[in-house]
Amino acid sequence: MSALRVRALAQGWGRVADVATRLLTDDSHLTFQLAVHADGELVVDVAAGAGYDDDSRPLHLQASATKGVAGVALALALQDADVRAEEPVARFWPEFAARGKEGVTIAQLMSHQVGLLDTTGRYPLAAWGGDRAVAADLAAQAPAWVAGAGHGYHALSIGPLADELVRRLVGRPLIDQYEDRVRGSGDVDFWIRLPREQYHRLNRVHVPTQCPAQPLKGLADLALGRLDAAGPGNTWIQSHELLEAGAASVSGAGSALGLSQVYARAIGADGIEPLLRPDVVADVSQLRTSGPDLVLGVETGFAVLFQKPSPRYDFGTEAAFGHDGAGGALGFADPGTGVAVGFTTPEVPVPAGADTRALIFAQLVRRLRL
Repeated sequence: MSALRVRALAQGWGRVADVATRLLTDDSHLTFQLAVHADGELVVDVAAGAGYDDDSRPLHLQASATKGVAGVALALALQDADVRAEEPVARFWPEFAARGKEGVTIAQLMSHQVGLLDTTGRYPLAAWGGDRAVAADLAAQAPAWVAGAGHGYHALSIGPLADELVRRLVGRPLIDQYEDRVRGSGDVDFWIRLPREQYHRLNRVHVPTQCPAQPLKGLADLALGRLDAAGPGNTWIQSHELLEAGAASVSGAGSALGLSQVYARAIGADGIEPLLRPDVVADVSQLRTSGPDLVLGVETGFAVLFQKPSPRYDFGTEAAFGHDGAGGALGFADPGTGVAVGFTTPEVPVPAGADTRALIFAQLVRRLRL
């Protein structure tokens, strides 16, 4: 059994180590990092498994956990521009009004309710991280369903849409907004486009061989097909092409500490003045849609770029907001308990999404705070 490496464990948080030890007993191959901020400090920083047994802090490509990080940058853009999520997108991005979308709100677009799942033109994966032609292509389309009539996961396309929206709000790309307003405020250990000098810290993720590629159909093919082309059966999560693209939806890389830092900075759980005002947090973290997902075929619930807790992903109180990733990661803030949490693992779970152990830790953190 791997030994639990404890970098930080504040008084009153010992049960986290107890649960971690039990999970390691149940699965001797379990490899993970967990970080929790609360009460103005890093109260939990533990890890276990190969590559985590020394002073290194490995990074992983975090796939859709990037969306939550991008959500913090978008929230800051809304705050900086003094704009609420109920405003029409076309007020700031006139071209977006094409094909009957003039009434679509920022909240609808950023909670996967509009059905702009893929481009009509063919763009290399690298273009999805900053080529404005991708966003223009999406903006020119008619929605795949009546805006607001349902929601379907925009696995890749939500990134360029969010990027263009941030450009229209504050005059610079989302990645620059993140670097300046989030990472620049505290040397956060998470990047939307990982610098080359950090590549030596990358820990390769492991995709289970018992998870064969499944043919995509219908809306799922539109939403997920570009990722599937980069590597079927979730092997795309190992793609350096994706890592280098800097797509605000899927390219982010970081540690559990980095995920927790992002959310801690957002709500002030690290003891520093919070980046987001309470009214902005309430606006962007409000549940906007829930129910059957037209793309994923399961129950999902979304705020403005963030996932919300649900019976399927029970990670916090109703105030919590965050995002998981196909590689098992989970990051979130919970104003209801005053915590920020980051969990990462190199073992891609089946089905993809937040690792079950991430949810076990998240639920324990909630119990310890209530």
